[in-house]
Amino acid sequence: MAVLTTVLAVLLLAAPSVLALTAVPPTPGEVPVAFQLAGWSLLLMCAPFLATAAVGAFRSSINSAERDLHGVSASKYNTRAAMPLTAAALASPLVIAVSLDSGFGILISVLIASLGFIYAARKMIRSEKNEDKLRENWSYRLPTLLYPAVLRQGVALLDGRLKRWSRPLSKEQRERALWMLNALDEGAEKIRKAAERGRWRWLTDRPWWIIAYTLWVAITVGLAAAAVVPPLRTGQASWHASLLPVFALLVGGALSWGTMDFVYRQHRWQSRAVAAEVTENVRELRQHLDDLVAPQGPVSARPAVR
Repeated sequence: MAVLTTVLAVLLLAAPSVLALTAVPPTPGEVPVAFQLAGWSLLLMCAPFLATAAVGAFRSSINSAERDLHGVSASKYNTRAAMPLTAAALASPLVIAVSLDSGFGILISVLIASLGFIYAARKMIRSEKNEDKLRENWSYRLPTLLYPAVLRQGVALLDGRLKRWSRPLSKEQRERALWMLNALDEGAEKIRKAAERGRWRWLTDRPWWIIAYTLWVAITVGLAAAAVVPPLRTGQASWHASLLPVFALLVGGALSWGTMDFVYRQHRWQSRAVAAEVTENVRELRQHLDDLVAPQGPVSARPAVR
């Protein structure tokens, strides 16, 4: 995977400049197409950076809102939170492109929004199907890759079961509840340990992030280089123009690393908070289960009526 990513990155770096060698030099005052694409690429790269920075600044409030939303059904979560937030995030670049009256920006924004909606719709449909399976096959094994929503959903499902059950509990009910409590306890401990991993160890579990940002920065630098090749070849630009690819590399690299670092910090903080929250919830649910299992006290006899 690393070799393939390196080969693709080199191709994306070199291909625009090679194509620009035979391109017609731009007329004075004309903005090269490659320059516009490189600028829009850096502008779009700012979106996840600013979004993750905002999430980190308001992480406590966001975590409280997520705690309430993760307890509801997947359909309610998707319609009331995931879908509106996804639409707002994907529409922002399009609004900027329309306001700037940039044809290339509109084209790129529409393409990204279309792919984003397809991906988001696929995730939402899958989450609703998974929830249906969980409700039918309760109790269940937690997935290998844990998220806060998975643990909170497990707590909500078990809490709802215990509230509907009444004494005396059957052996099956008691064993299923204990199984789920142990699974939630293990899940909380798992994400607590995962929060202690370093940045590189954390990133190696998400190789597609590294691949995506490597290729994104590579094509951006390649487009920036292609924008200065025709003017330099015809002598219409000074050597200072060659600094444009260096600027694209520095800015793109900083935005990429900054975004992943913000996500890492948020993941570490949230994992610790959710682990403590789920551990406390499991303790309370165990106490509730003990109350349901404990035998009822003797009923006081009424005095005989003479």
